[in-house]
Amino acid sequence: MLREHYPNEFVDELQQLLKATTEDLPKARPVVYNPIFGSIVGGVSIGADGDLLIRDLLLELKLSTKGFGSNHLWQLLGYAALDANLGNRRIRRVGLYNSRYRALWIKPVDDLTRELGGTSFKQLYHWFNSTIVKAL
Repeated sequence: MLREHYPNEFVDELQQLLKATTEDLPKARPVVYNPIFGSIVGGVSIGADGDLLIRDLLLELKLSTKGFGSNHLWQLLGYAALDANLGNRRIRRVGLYNSRYRALWIKPVDDLTRELGGTSFKQLYHWFNSTIVKAL
């Protein structure tokens, strides 16, 4: 059906990317597609949405030919903080995946927080909330 509307090269590449993704990503359940994170901080509603939540793993999915940057890591930790604001602690690990390169990277949020200069995710969570309140 896609081939009726798109060039064969495009459809072939799309099929290869889908195959790589289904082979590379964890097979665990439950899976939440486009999970929404939000909270009320300082009386203001803040919301965001992720790409894929597989059990306790939040994945950011990319297809770009560009590499990942530290901004992607901070984004994932911000989503984890927003999720924790809801009283959840669903996100224990975060990851980046690019099916074009079949590159999958996963790290526990506490380890990533320390590697980025923090002491713990709990400390980052409190900093995040106090900074957001001051900014609002």
